[in-house]
Amino acid sequence: LSTDYERYTWSSDRPGTFSLVTIDDPASSDALVTIFTPSNGPGTYIIRLTVEDLDNVLPEASNTLEVAVNSLPTATISGSSTICEGQRTDLTFILTGSLPWDLTYNDGTSDITIPVGSANQTVSVSPVLTTTYTLVSVSDNNACVTTGLTQTAVVQVRELPTVDAGVNRSVPVNTSVSLTPSLGGSFTDV
Repeated sequence: LSTDYERYTWSSDRPGTFSLVTIDDPASSDALVTIFTPSNGPGTYIIRLTVEDLDNVLPEASNTLEVAVNSLPTATISGSSTICEGQRTDLTFILTGSLPWDLTYNDGTSDITIPVGSANQTVSVSPVLTTTYTLVSVSDNNACVTTGLTQTAVVQVRELPTVDAGVNRSVPVNTSVSLTPSLGGSFTDV
């Protein structure tokens, strides 16, 4: 920090706000720390720090830095389906942002985080009971994180049908027999 410069001014080429724009006679370089909040969405912001000698002895000097503001990643889930016990089905996640991602979803019991290396990710599931899978969060390679996701896919699980034809019988010739089966599980037509 040069004691010959009395005024330090922050500026940006795109809309945004600084916690401190102009700092007069800072006591140390720590006094120049400011927070910049971009307000024009994703893109590259060129930030300039200009220093001035208010006595006009030294020339004005400046330097720039770039701040890349990245879009938040997004994720969607699909794959609602109906399966029978023991079968598998696929959930499909579609992501945006900068790969790779860490995707977190919930299976109704716990959060599951998986690394994802492509914009379309398929996960095979085989729930024992009807299960609602809910998106929770996604983070990308830029350390951008989207939380509070609530989109779901429901996998309905039907019991396997069971059939018991009944007990063995012994009857005289030309006698009618009443057959009483026992049925269980899911049937569409009986």
